[in-house]
Amino acid sequence: MCYNVIVFIRETKTKNLKTGTVYKKHQLIEAIRTENGPRQRIVMELGTLDIDKREFKKLASLLSTRLSGKESLFDDDPTLSKVADSIVSQFNFKEDTEKEKTKRRQASNFHKVDLTSATTSFNRSLGPELVAVEFFKRVGLDDILKSLKLTLKQESLIKAQVIARLISPGSELSTHRFLTKKSSLPEFLDVDLSSVSKNQIYEIADLLVLKKVEIETKLIKTETKLFNSTRKLLLYDLTNTYLEGQAKNNSLAAYGHSKEKRSDCLLVTLALVVDEYGLPVYSEILKGNQSEPETLADVLNRLEDSSYLFNQLKPTVVMDRGIATKDNLELLVSRNYHYIVIERVNDTLNYIDEFTNAKDTFQEISNSDSDKTGDKTNTSKQVFIKSIEVETGTKVLCLSVDRAKKDESIHDAKHNRFNDAFNKLKTRIENGYLTDEKKVNIQLGKLSSKHASAMIHYDVICNYETNKSKRKVKSLELIEKDSLKQKSSLYGCYVITTNHKDIEASEIWHLYMTLTKVENAFRSLKSSLGLRPVHHQKETRTVGHLFISVLAYHLLASIEYNLKQSGDNRGWSTIKEVLSTHLRSTLIFNDNKDQIHHLRVSSAPEPEQKAIYDALKIKDKLPRKHK
Repeated sequence: MCYNVIVFIRETKTKNLKTGTVYKKHQLIEAIRTENGPRQRIVMELGTLDIDKREFKKLASLLSTRLSGKESLFDDDPTLSKVADSIVSQFNFKEDTEKEKTKRRQASNFHKVDLTSATTSFNRSLGPELVAVEFFKRVGLDDILKSLKLTLKQESLIKAQVIARLISPGSELSTHRFLTKKSSLPEFLDVDLSSVSKNQIYEIADLLVLKKVEIETKLIKTETKLFNSTRKLLLYDLTNTYLEGQAKNNSLAAYGHSKEKRSDCLLVTLALVVDEYGLPVYSEILKGNQSEPETLADVLNRLEDSSYLFNQLKPTVVMDRGIATKDNLELLVSRNYHYIVIERVNDTLNYIDEFTNAKDTFQEISNSDSDKTGDKTNTSKQVFIKSIEVETGTKVLCLSVDRAKKDESIHDAKHNRFNDAFNKLKTRIENGYLTDEKKVNIQLGKLSSKHASAMIHYDVICNYETNKSKRKVKSLELIEKDSLKQKSSLYGCYVITTNHKDIEASEIWHLYMTLTKVENAFRSLKSSLGLRPVHHQKETRTVGHLFISVLAYHLLASIEYNLKQSGDNRGWSTIKEVLSTHLRSTLIFNDNKDQIHHLRVSSAPEPEQKAIYDALKIKDKLPRKHK
């Protein structure tokens, strides 16, 4: 029976006989009075304490209450509290380490091994798969696939397709190689796909097309809750990608204006809406020659069917110039949407007087890019804005120094090419090689067709030499029009239009700049997620290919969003490269009885890899397998 418990700190001293140095050691002691007399035990080793001895009693009380999980009267002493927390933290770490050692000893399986026989086999990528599988679950795709009442094999094939597109983008043929030759992904799936055929991978894309709207609608709903998105801002744009082959039976394939300058190939168009975080909200696959302005009504219809996207107020829609026609702006207003756009009609000429003195009269705002670099002296990042109220809302006049330099560079290159071509023609005429008026006019027509955007700003004067038979061209002159000076004075200038009347000009500018998130999405889809080129000849396979890339982008956007929340601004391609050396391998070795052991294990992550896993709260749950 215990009558009383007392805790105190005991100090012991030891002396080094050679050097004469005296070392102090401190212990937390628990003294118990029992019916058999006093008993003492060491609760924990404290090392050497660097505090006044008069504080030992308080520290002992703090440590005792920390270990019992109670509060102490001395917690208001920050110095002692910090010392106590450090001691307890170290004590817990040592205890956990001892428990792990005990656990390992209990689970150990010892064999005498011939080290010269040890080798590895079946080495497969593990790091990117760990992240992709976890985020496939987090965004709700696992649950969504189960809700579609698919077979386990169909669920596993869809999961494998999407994750393979995220990690090793390419055609369905390359996905087959990835699953069977390179990745540990089959070990994460409910069904063994290590021997999956190419046809099964192609066919699952057809099933995805049938379930596209249902999958996307449910996915948006789960992501809205997961990321607590308000959906106050929707960013809309279109891009296209090219197809390899003739695609004769593909009604989506058509010639049009290629974003990648592939006018020789048939195109297919992808429309995409993302929110302010860059997370996809809507996608649609359209014809390659689809007129951009015609798509907006269908987008709004689809969004309004998903009523949970909006709270009480509809979002502000930010669109690229190609969609911002007068009719589309009227459509948005009629449906009670706010918009922020640069209109299709060039509005800068209406404000040329204001832009002339923009740097002196406009408000200068901070550019987010310069904020990131911390370089406040970088004038190329300067942006000047001015707000003007109009009947329909607000116009924000903007002058970007960086954009002005780009405009000037583009102008110089374009006009230099035109001037070079013109001077060559002029030299041929002056040297007498080309004097026939009709032939000269033909060459000028070709020049005008090839360099139309430059030649429109010049007048061409032909000087003639008259003789009895016919007029000959003697020389050419090039005279600049006033429009050229006018255009050069508007380099870097643009006008943002909105029907908002109650927000600041700087906020309007920053909101419009978020449109880069859609551009980033397209860039990721094309460069990191295998959107281009499309090798399929059938329409359903084309839609399936693009939709798989969009689903993979849901994962990519979620991964990058979570990394940024932890302070890591690296993109998925960088993270994937870092994790690529984290492998899953089979160790093979002989024991002393000539038995061959196969041990399937994950390699230990390196420090940088572990930091990524910790930031994303990811653990390797694949078990060791021994046979």
